[in-house]
Amino acid sequence: YTVILTGKDISGRAVKSKPVSFKTKPRIVSKGSDSYWLSVKGKYIVDASGKPFPLGGYSSFPGEVWFDQIPRYGTHALAARYFRNMGLNSCRLGLSNVLPNHWSAGIEREGKLFDRFGGPEGYVKKYVRSMVDQITGEGIYVIIDWHWTYGMTHEFVEQIGQFWEAAAKEFRDEPKVAVFQLLNEPSFREE
Repeated sequence: YTVILTGKDISGRAVKSKPVSFKTKPRIVSKGSDSYWLSVKGKYIVDASGKPFPLGGYSSFPGEVWFDQIPRYGTHALAARYFRNMGLNSCRLGLSNVLPNHWSAGIEREGKLFDRFGGPEGYVKKYVRSMVDQITGEGIYVIIDWHWTYGMTHEFVEQIGQFWEAAAKEFRDEPKVAVFQLLNEPSFREE
């Protein structure tokens, strides 16, 4: 594969475009295999045979261009393939409903995604599912991370709870969804 690295850095400066070529390694475990399941044994995450299985990976926040991952690597599948080739085995998929008045230039800038997809359940089925399928289809484990938690109100906490109910229902039988990170850096706002 050859991809063209483009975009801007965190300061908004243009990044010089350059092609990057790479060959991909085969998936570690075939899709749908029972041996893909991870579990916790004592203080370790272990594979199906009981051996410690360290998760090492990359972070993706699809609703914005802070890391420039979508323009840089094409699709979530291509990014997963690229990082798998580097020896990584997991992706922290950072999610949010909206980033109001923030540095996001992505699709979350223009409104709440829960509303756009018909509520938290629609958000999971129509938005999150496709990204998870692309990433796990390349042999990468996914850590679903509710990333945006600053200034949470009681209403927002309720919506996050509804999101996690929908995510647990949608991904409960998915061995490649390794972890649910319930809240990233929680911060509450007094009402």
